[in-house]
Amino acid sequence: MVRRRRTKKRPAFGIPSEVILLRGREGWPYAFGAHDARGGCGKAPMAADSAPEDVRAAVSAQLADLIRTLHGVEIDVVWSPLTSDSWVGRITPSDGT
Repeated sequence: MVRRRRTKKRPAFGIPSEVILLRGREGWPYAFGAHDARGGCGKAPMAADSAPEDVRAAVSAQLADLIRTLHGVEIDVVWSPLTSDSWVGRITPSDGT
């Protein structure tokens, strides 16, 4: 019987460098991008009328879990407003403190 060699599957994208969060009528969509020009998108699991700071915390936690799972790295996200209804989060590897 021939056995296949197990190969480690490469993550679909590198460690993201930023995330954009928008306030929508029906929810909170976000998109993130990495330096390798790949990324992804999603929707925060929060109601459309949720407080922005709660949504930012939830998106930060989702991304931290994803990056920890795919890359084995802890991250920090620092949020800044773009407009009154959108924010950008700068993503950096955590220093472990």
